[in-house]
Amino acid sequence: MRLHEEILGYQVYFVDLSEWKLRFSDRTPFICVSQADLAALAPRELKQSLLEVVRTRELAERNPVVLIDGPGQDLQAAFKAQFSPIMVLDAAAQAAVRASRRPSSELLDRLSAQVDLGSLVPYETSRPVTGSRFFGREAEVHRIVASADGNFAIMGIRRIGKTSLMREVERQLKAQAQERGDNNAVQRILFMDCSALRSPTDFVQKVVRQLRPQELVRLSNKQFPIYFPDFLHRMAQRYGGPIFFFLDEFDRVLTWVREDDTLLNALRASSIQDDSRYVIGGFREVMRAFSDLESPLFNFARPVRLKEFTYEQTLNMVTGPLEKLGVEFEKRGDVVARIVQWAAGDRYIVPQSFAWCAELVQGYRRHLVDRRVVDRAACRLFPANEARSPAPLREAIHTIEEDADSVLDVLHLLEHDQLARSRAHQMPTRTGADRLQLSGAVLLSEGSYILKNYAYRRALTRHFTTDRVGHILRMAGRWQETIAYQARR
Repeated sequence: MRLHEEILGYQVYFVDLSEWKLRFSDRTPFICVSQADLAALAPRELKQSLLEVVRTRELAERNPVVLIDGPGQDLQAAFKAQFSPIMVLDAAAQAAVRASRRPSSELLDRLSAQVDLGSLVPYETSRPVTGSRFFGREAEVHRIVASADGNFAIMGIRRIGKTSLMREVERQLKAQAQERGDNNAVQRILFMDCSALRSPTDFVQKVVRQLRPQELVRLSNKQFPIYFPDFLHRMAQRYGGPIFFFLDEFDRVLTWVREDDTLLNALRASSIQDDSRYVIGGFREVMRAFSDLESPLFNFARPVRLKEFTYEQTLNMVTGPLEKLGVEFEKRGDVVARIVQWAAGDRYIVPQSFAWCAELVQGYRRHLVDRRVVDRAACRLFPANEARSPAPLREAIHTIEEDADSVLDVLHLLEHDQLARSRAHQMPTRTGADRLQLSGAVLLSEGSYILKNYAYRRALTRHFTTDRVGHILRMAGRWQETIAYQARR
């Protein structure tokens, strides 16, 4: 149990169920309804009162559980009729859990039976994830959390999981501080999305606003190269330790400092003085800065390079949560092999495909996933209207077709499966990344480009028709390539 409070007269306990790796958080609310509550409120009033508790504290997304000291079938049916996420454990169910020799599994069985399968599967693709919905980067999290000092730079292509990793580290550090009762440690952990900032002044103002807003009125009269390092030093003393910055989308910051690196020098100086610690997230600009001997960020942080999920990570993400919910796999190895063929560890396609698998088997008495179910789920990646395809597929296509050379390289990959880097049209960069890799659809493996998975192959094949390719090449003035391409068709 994490916390306890009274809400509208009910005792509410927040319990850590995150180890289930389902849509239960480390603060799942358990709302206790006593016999006195049952005697004081009519069934309809009790239901309305409990809904008000959930609304008051915005608990709906945490899958709240009501513990009733009496019968609960009617209340359970009422919540289900309203499609409410609230689950109910009456006195008999609670006694069964306490008497069970497998109480955790018994509790999960009784809760999961009350809601749709899709309500509990933990897969999330539309926003960063933490806690029970965070998969596959546990080693990276431990490495950062366990390091008492030092900075880290998390690098990887779009939608690889940089923000989720940073948010999970932030969550764990705050949870540790709260368990120690160290409110100052919580206050000095700052997460900043730098993509919306426009200048170094915006950056400094945002930091001041979060740490000591009283000083904003004085900030306009200060020279931030002098003021900002002093401010960070004073805040470190005020809060009893270094300020811990999570700076997401840091590429944006680096675009400001090509002519003036004053801000980067201030960040580095504060780190050297032990006034602050940094976890930076980004890709192209961050990689370039860390490989530039002249940059203030050179040797500033330890690199954490995120890659696609491994087979083992995919296996754990797929089978663990679904099997807890009673989903069976026909020829388990074949099912996982099929999802690897479709997704190959893609941070978006793996969880999205299995969320769809859960939907497809929901209406059946036996929740059985086989290769055919995986294929049906994967086909949802390719709607009839291409404009409605998932964002990663659309973004990959857009990145590739902006450059005629990249289109030609992709056509070679679609025809021959691989392309030696020495024969590609890609311009090598100091960071080692190029447009093909930045698209997210292509990997560089042992000196050759390959398509990441079958999903991208199918999306690219569908998009780059003969007419489409001819149009792109003509618009780029590549007449010889246009004629040669169309002659082969």
